[in-house]
Amino acid sequence: ATSSAPAAGGVERGGEDGDCRGATVRGYIDGCFDIMHSGHYNAIRQAKSLCDVLVVGVHSDVVIGENKAVPVMRQAERYELLTHIKWIDEILHDVPYSPEIATLELARADFCVHGDDMPVNAQGVCAYQEMMDAGRLRIIKRTEGVSTTDLIGRLLTLSRHQHQLGGQGFP
Repeated sequence: ATSSAPAAGGVERGGEDGDCRGATVRGYIDGCFDIMHSGHYNAIRQAKSLCDVLVVGVHSDVVIGENKAVPVMRQAERYELLTHIKWIDEILHDVPYSPEIATLELARADFCVHGDDMPVNAQGVCAYQEMMDAGRLRIIKRTEGVSTTDLIGRLLTLSRHQHQLGGQGFP
C-alpha cells in the first residue's frame, strides 16, 4: 500500500485538482562542485530543506571550461565526491550549464534551486533565466566569504610564496 502522507520532514503540496495529496516534492540543484567547500555544502543542505528528494546535477569538464574556466578536479573526482553527501538523493551527470525545463523533466523535479548569486553563461545571459521565466526557481542564501575562485587564488599565492622561499616553508 502506498501512503499519501509525505515522508518524515516532507513538504505537502496541492495536487492537480487542488487537493492536498502529500505528493513527494522533488528539487534540483546543479553546479561544478570543484574544490568543494562550505558554501557548496550549505547550498546543498538548504536545497534539501525545500524538498523531499534532492537531485543534484553536475557539469562536465567540457561544459565548465566553456562557461567558466578549466576545473581543478577532474569530472570523475567531482562526480564521486557527491556520492558521499547525505543531503543528496540522486545525481545527474553532464548537465547543461544553463538548466532548461527539459533538465527538470529529466530530474523529475518540481523546481530548480540556486544561490542569490546568479551566474552568466558563455552567451552572456543569466544561466537560470529559463527557470525564472517559468516560475520554477527557488533562491537560497549564498554563503558569504567563500568561493572556489578565492580558494584557488589563495593556493596560487601560497605556492608563489613557497617558491620565493626556495621551498623552505611558509611564514
